[in-house]
Amino acid sequence: NEDGMRVNIPCKNVEIRNCSFYKGHASVAIGSAMSGGVENIYIHDLKIFESERGIRIKSLPGRGGYVKDVKVENIQMGQIEKEAIDITMNYPSSTSIPLSTIPPHFYDFSFKNVEIQKAKVGISIIGLSDSYVENVHFENLTMKDVKTKLMTLYLKDDLSDLEEKL
Repeated sequence: NEDGMRVNIPCKNVEIRNCSFYKGHASVAIGSAMSGGVENIYIHDLKIFESERGIRIKSLPGRGGYVKDVKVENIQMGQIEKEAIDITMNYPSSTSIPLSTIPPHFYDFSFKNVEIQKAKVGISIIGLSDSYVENVHFENLTMKDVKTKLMTLYLKDDLSDLEEKL
C-alpha cells in the first residue's frame, strides 16, 4: 500500500496462461491499490472452477492510477459463487487509505471465447460517476445457469447487443 504509492511505477506486460484454478477468493485478481497503474495484461487458456469470483479487476476512489489494455481469451468458468467477471472502480474492502481525489481510470478490455457455467453474476462492470469504465468488448461469450447475466453502472459503452445475445 504505502510502498506502492511511494514507488508509483506501473505494472506492465504480464501474461497469465495455461492455469487451472480450483476454489479461492478470486482466481485472477488485479488491484486494488492502483496508484502506479496496470497495463498490457494478457490472460488466456484458463480453467476456473468453484471460485468465489473468476476474473476480478478492482480499484477504489482516491487511489488514482489506471488499468488498460487487458486481453482475456479462452476461459472456462464453472460454479462461480459471485461474479465470473468483475470490473469495479468502487471496491469496498481495501485496507488502502485514499490519498488523492483523483479517481482511477479503466479502459480497453477485450474478452473473447469465454464460457461461464453456473454463476450468481456473469459480468459486473462498475465505474464511478466521475470516471466511467471505457472500451469494453466481448466476443463469443456463452453463459449457462447464470442468475444475473450483466450488471453495469457508469460504463461508457453500450452493451445492449451483448445483452440480447446472452
